[in-house]
Amino acid sequence: MNSATQNPLSDDELLELAEFLVSEAVPETAMDIETLDGFLCALAVGPESVTLGEALPNVWSDDPGVGAAPVWASPDQHGRITGLIGRMYAELAEAVSAEEQIEPLIVEPDGDDPDSEEMAGQLGMGWAMGFIAGMSLREDAWQTWVANEGGDEDLKLIERLASDEAGGEERKGLVDELPSLLEDCAGFWRGAAAAGEAANDE
Repeated sequence: MNSATQNPLSDDELLELAEFLVSEAVPETAMDIETLDGFLCALAVGPESVTLGEALPNVWSDDPGVGAAPVWASPDQHGRITGLIGRMYAELAEAVSAEEQIEPLIVEPDGDDPDSEEMAGQLGMGWAMGFIAGMSLREDAWQTWVANEGGDEDLKLIERLASDEAGGEERKGLVDELPSLLEDCAGFWRGAAAAGEAANDE
């Protein structure tokens, strides 16, 4: 957890959110916790602010226009879950503001799990898909980063991780590069903002 965060999610709260996201209460199209982390990371390091209200429909469906949403057990549950997502987003945004490194939430395979080999072949895939979904909310603005040589290479890394073409060992290497990729991305937009302010002052 980064030191700037005043109210980070506890491990129990993170587990609570993770379990809700794969429960029968949410649409099948909803993001799981790893995909949600990638999505929120893109919003946190991205070129323009995105409100939680704008982001949430994308958490429940990859086609937010259809209006998919969880079946809430009560108003209290609605407030509880959206509050957890909001705090998760705030934690990432505060880390970016404090120029602290972000460690992506990647679900690691458990060697005792019979599906561990399959999971190793999908390591980081959900996170990368979530990041790309986050970029889509400000697609035009992201083009400045993509047009930059470093940004183009970073995007290729994310797209490779989101595909099913990379093997287990390659995926581990790609995941290891994500913290520095996020740091570089946030730095790029800070530099762009500073350059814009300097130009306005001239």
